[in-house]
Amino acid sequence: MVEKNVKRLPVVENGKLVGLISFSDIALAMDQPVHNLLIGMGAARKAAA
Repeated sequence: MVEKNVKRLPVVENGKLVGLISFSDIALAMDQPVHNLLIGMGAARKAAA
């Protein structure tokens, strides 16, 4: 998601759109601050360069 600058992904069930999931949703589900996940994915290093 970070590499391609994707903010949200569709959630599809049986070929129909049932919702959207964001990077923040993933962070909340993992009980991690978004910043920590971004550092783990190398986004902070890319932003600093």
